[in-house]
Amino acid sequence: MGETMSIKFIPHPSSLIFLLLLLPSLVFAAEGGKQPINITSDSMEAETKTNKVTFRGNVVARQKDMTITSNELTATYTDDGKELREVVATGNVRITQQDKIAVADSALFLNTERKIVLTGNPKVWQGKDIVSGEKIIYFLDEDRTTVEGGTKAVIHPKKEEAIANPTGKGSN
Repeated sequence: MGETMSIKFIPHPSSLIFLLLLLPSLVFAAEGGKQPINITSDSMEAETKTNKVTFRGNVVARQKDMTITSNELTATYTDDGKELREVVATGNVRITQQDKIAVADSALFLNTERKIVLTGNPKVWQGKDIVSGEKIIYFLDEDRTTVEGGTKAVIHPKKEEAIANPTGKGSN
């Protein structure tokens, strides 16, 4: 299941150089470049003319404690190939991090705007809490989320911890 990756290049002599320049920027795009991203898929295609790298089939991208799975993941770079412009994950998108899970038909990461847009029946869980709508937008630098269209949320009350007496022992 996505264990091997075949590489299919467009017949252009600079394709390998392009790929070697672009993949490190994908590694440094998230988490401030502190952790590598490991990606497995059934196939990969690099296109120098359009500055894109596309992973297809059983895509699994892991970085630190975050995992993104999808049918396809495409990274697009600026014209000079030095910066990540956007990443689009499509088909059975699932993003997990600790007790947070997000699912959608499509996820779009816009690097300049520093936001992730989930569309196509998006739902986000944290523990037992869930929110859904037509579009869920997460603003990375602001740690802020907006939900548009048909918003539904189920929030469970949190259990209060015994702060005054954390050991549970009597005061005698």
